[in-house]
Amino acid sequence: MSAATSSQYRRRLAWKQPWIWPLVGVVIVLIITIIVSGRSPASNIEAALQQGGIVVMLGLGQMFLITAGNGNVDLSMPGVITLAGFAGIDVAANEHSILLGLLAAIGVGLATGAVNVGLIQGIGIPPIVATLATGLILDSVILSVGASSAVTPKALHSFSVGRFLNVPNVAWVALGMSIIAAVLLHKTIFGRTVVAIGQNRKAAVRSGLKVRSALMACYLISGLCAGVAGLLLSAMTGASIDIGTPFLLVSIAVVVLGGSRIRGGRSNVIGIWVGSILLNVLLTLFYSLHLSSAYQYIAEGVIVVVVLAGAADREGFTQ
Repeated sequence: MSAATSSQYRRRLAWKQPWIWPLVGVVIVLIITIIVSGRSPASNIEAALQQGGIVVMLGLGQMFLITAGNGNVDLSMPGVITLAGFAGIDVAANEHSILLGLLAAIGVGLATGAVNVGLIQGIGIPPIVATLATGLILDSVILSVGASSAVTPKALHSFSVGRFLNVPNVAWVALGMSIIAAVLLHKTIFGRTVVAIGQNRKAAVRSGLKVRSALMACYLISGLCAGVAGLLLSAMTGASIDIGTPFLLVSIAVVVLGGSRIRGGRSNVIGIWVGSILLNVLLTLFYSLHLSSAYQYIAEGVIVVVVLAGAADREGFTQ
């Protein structure tokens, strides 16, 4: 193959990347937002990265489950976000240790993941039903315990809203988690097992792959990601009993919008970033148009439904 032919092939291959068109959408929405608001592109991107970092963390957790296919998804995520935020801030404030607060938040996520695994693998409840039930239990616990009265430690709040090299710290944390997730998914036996399960679970079992262990790890990873995101989100905006509610569909949508197959078997981390930034710059545009929060939520819901419906249609899920 000549150098010219090879170069043309690489260009064609680049345009076939599933996250390319969402990236084009980001550019278009940014241009419209700049015209409407007059804000610089840098400020719009910075705002998108602040909230988008949280969405990326949650998307990473959902990515492993969606890649494994067979209806694996974590509907308990909003409850984990809220309870992890309360627990992490309480421990950090009372024990005067941000590290212990982080461990408490992660502990909530891992415990929830373990419960989900027990319901799914131990009892045989379908993943959607099991994680939904776990989420309802978490909501009950949150309402029983009540809102946290602890004040977020100043250092934790400063970190959650701070910047390094003019990039939000939350985005740096999300980037670190993304690198780890990409290595796990593409460079380890665990990741290849998850992909194989999503492509053909029966074949994966017959090949001797550790299917149950891999799925267990996926739910634990999802809980861990939600725990970290919950602590940082609560430290950033203040803990509240419904802080995790808006992130359920969004955490799934960014995975699909970024090019992951909703049936499983294919995912990529870059796409989650592109999908997250696209949704967040859209919300910035809505804000610039002075739409009320109610209309913003409606628009966001419509976007999420369109994304998921489009993915279902492409993959043959329509009836």
